[in-house]
Amino acid sequence: MNIHDEQLDFPGAAELAEAGRVDPPGADVVAAARSALREAVRQDTGPRPAESPAAGRRRPARRRKILLAAGAVAAATAAAVVLPVVALDGGAPPADASAAGFLNSMADQAAAEGSGAAAYWKIQTKHVRYDGSREEQSVVLSPTHVGAKPLRMTWNVGEGEVDWAGLAGLPTDPAALRAALAEGAEGARAERQVRDQVEHLLTFSPAPAELRAALYQVLADSPGLELAGPAQDSEGRTGMKILFKTPTYGNLPPAQTQWIVDEENGQVLETAEIAEEDFPGQKDCEPSAGADTECLPAYEAGDVIDRETYLFNGPVPAPDRTGTD
Repeated sequence: MNIHDEQLDFPGAAELAEAGRVDPPGADVVAAARSALREAVRQDTGPRPAESPAAGRRRPARRRKILLAAGAVAAATAAAVVLPVVALDGGAPPADASAAGFLNSMADQAAAEGSGAAAYWKIQTKHVRYDGSREEQSVVLSPTHVGAKPLRMTWNVGEGEVDWAGLAGLPTDPAALRAALAEGAEGARAERQVRDQVEHLLTFSPAPAELRAALYQVLADSPGLELAGPAQDSEGRTGMKILFKTPTYGNLPPAQTQWIVDEENGQVLETAEIAEEDFPGQKDCEPSAGADTECLPAYEAGDVIDRETYLFNGPVPAPDRTGTD
């Protein structure tokens, strides 16, 4: 007898359990409820006009709206599945409903953008490492090349690689795409691999609109998500901050990943990895010659381990265009 059986071991328990069983809702009902939740998330976390002190006391009404929308989703899906509030196996908790709703709305936004043809794709970034070092990079991609004078580039997908043309051949069904990204790994390692590859494809590739939408849906289904609300990146640009616990394995220390996403177009403005606790460093690590970054240094909780700011990420008509004018 398991814990669940013991809790239901009383007269009439079987009848009570049977009475609580109902048919699962239709797909159209679930879709409508999720759409209502995404709209409530957008209104609740979007920019607000300045309020007078008297008006400020009415803010709970906005919170009530999102709770009612979340309740609609819960009512529509309760018969189909019951999600725990915390993970009982020690892993990350399930995705926060509002965080998943926001990411799914970004998927809708990406899909609505369409798949315009791009002769070249430019990514301009600013990178800050744990040791305080900084680097700015400007890369131009073409179907066969990357760089100031474009060279060839590929992207990791699971255990394999795809080139520019191969991006269009990746699955756009979220479950199939997650399986492809997780190929060759299991457990926390697989979740970390999926998260890293989703990030790279969203921020450093000319992924077609349908693929971008599917990538956001994969991320929305990841454990430990939290919607933190509007925030500014290191360049002063405003977006929505998403928090999620970085899956760890081996000697990797606990960390929290932060994304700031532009609500208008679904572009990732900035990503950062923040230490969740003090870390003494890898004392027994011996880096290869000229590769000191192979060994993690000591840092304290709250330190920025790594931060990447995306100054520009999009199509350009020619390799010499900055894309920022």
